[in-house]
Amino acid sequence: MGTLEKLDETRQLDQVNFIVQPWALRGKSTEPIEILGRRAWNKLEQGDTTVFWLQVYKPGEHLMQNGINALILLLAVLGVLSLILGSLLLVNTISSILTQQTRQIGILKTVGARQDQIIELYLVLVVIYGLLALFVAAPLGALAASKITEFVAGVFNFDSGGLELPPQVLLLEAAVSLLVPLTAAIWPIWRGVSITVREAVHDVGISSVAARGRIDRWVDRFLARFRQLPRPVVLSLRNTFRRKGRLALTLMTMTVAGTVFMAVFSVRSSLYSTLDQAMDYFHYDIGFAFTKSFRASRIEQEVLRVPGVKAVESWGFASGRVLRDARKESEDEASKNVFVMAPPIHTQMIKPKIIDGRWLTDGDENALVVNTDVVKDRPELKVGGPAVIKVGHRRLQFTVVGIAQSTLTGPFAFAPYDWFAGAVQETGRARSVQIVANSTREADQSSLARALEEHLKKNSLRVHHVDVIWEVKQQVRAQFDIITNFLMIMAVLLAIVGALGLTGTMGINVLERTREIGVMRAIGASSLHVGQVFIVEALCIGVLSWLAGLLLALPVSALLSRQVGILFLESPLEFSFSLGGTVIWLALSVLLSTAASLLPAWNAARLSVRDVLSYE
Repeated sequence: MGTLEKLDETRQLDQVNFIVQPWALRGKSTEPIEILGRRAWNKLEQGDTTVFWLQVYKPGEHLMQNGINALILLLAVLGVLSLILGSLLLVNTISSILTQQTRQIGILKTVGARQDQIIELYLVLVVIYGLLALFVAAPLGALAASKITEFVAGVFNFDSGGLELPPQVLLLEAAVSLLVPLTAAIWPIWRGVSITVREAVHDVGISSVAARGRIDRWVDRFLARFRQLPRPVVLSLRNTFRRKGRLALTLMTMTVAGTVFMAVFSVRSSLYSTLDQAMDYFHYDIGFAFTKSFRASRIEQEVLRVPGVKAVESWGFASGRVLRDARKESEDEASKNVFVMAPPIHTQMIKPKIIDGRWLTDGDENALVVNTDVVKDRPELKVGGPAVIKVGHRRLQFTVVGIAQSTLTGPFAFAPYDWFAGAVQETGRARSVQIVANSTREADQSSLARALEEHLKKNSLRVHHVDVIWEVKQQVRAQFDIITNFLMIMAVLLAIVGALGLTGTMGINVLERTREIGVMRAIGASSLHVGQVFIVEALCIGVLSWLAGLLLALPVSALLSRQVGILFLESPLEFSFSLGGTVIWLALSVLLSTAASLLPAWNAARLSVRDVLSYE
């Protein structure tokens, strides 16, 4: 209690906490706690105690459990998507090995090896890959888990107790490292090993370039219209669709990465759009709430004495509960907290978005505008209908004239200042003051807030709390950035996996077209032209994956924005698709495709006619 004096506070208790008896609880339901809380509220008010806020916690859960669950969900999605793309990457890798060893498979079959023996050989290879991945991933996963746990604990301000590695987690890692690669590799191994001895011995890569399917014919007709294109570019475009199964796998990998990447940017844009919409309620720079009501004229006079103030408004303010009707019995079924703000009728400092009815106008007395958070708790409130709000000992009867959109503001109701101040017997008095600063610079507004706080305290106007709007916005945005940073890590990892898959695809293409590269060399193609064929082909795949990702990104972004909003804010976000994210991913697709094709293109460009003729 002695510390309160140092903080310029009175030596008074202003908070009461209580625990509900176990027999009164019903699982994790908060309903019985809310019922007891409302009864306690009524008891305290009967003892002439003003109650400002009732907070109910879910039994057995930390108060930030929803936020932590949301982060865990995002990490789980990251793990599943990484696993899927890793499986696709493994398919490409096994396909590459089988393509390179086609003749060796034919030789094994020639000397008497059975098909099941060859399959077993490659399955053992996959198991070795899985074990190597486990030995690398397990310690790295533990390290990452430790760092993420420390970070989350710091953000939510609790002691994590250190890293734990339950045996079931290690068993799950081992099972995933072995079973998932084996499952993913069965089909490419079966297909590669099923080749006959004659096909294996005579394998020369892609033996036919004739347009056999409908897609091939469409591509040929399309390219026929662009005869002015350089021959290496035309060959690259044609080669892109020669192995459609492999193209589909590669596109799937890159498309998923691109979809998640663009969706992350859209979630970030939606979060910021939601925040901007919430902050657009307030058209002032600084807000002060007082511990009790003071004369409005005195508050405004003292505020205007501080240099840097452009405009000032005093508002009434109270905390209450919405009742079903004016009967005393309805108090036990009252709503959760509702904050009643009473600005002047013609205020320019708050602009709620009205979705039904109207805003307060001249002549309004007991008119009330409620936001959607209030309606969510009391769905019987309708425009034109009655509303009863208990403030202290008084039951105030209103007529609802409008419903405003609520975003991050909590349950607020708005009443005309003159009528409300008289109803609560505080005529000419106010509990809060809103200020517009002369300067639009954020640093100046913060300095002005500190100067005002000191001045008001010196003149015995006790301040309960101060809100500098840009600082509030920055704090909320910092919390949002936690989510977007997790999502961005997810997107970057998936993009890297997609690039690795494209590298594997281009490597297989080089192996399959070794003889073709030799023919190109024999008729005079330079190293630049040979490398250009594979770089342009990779660019085509990158652009196609961008287009496919763009089509998927819109619904995925909307769904992800909705889920993130519900998990963190208990309401969907104001959806905003990020065009900047699509442009950035297009640039990254081009960059990753070019980088993924450089090594295969370099290997192709180094092949000489002699190397090709001796190629086995």
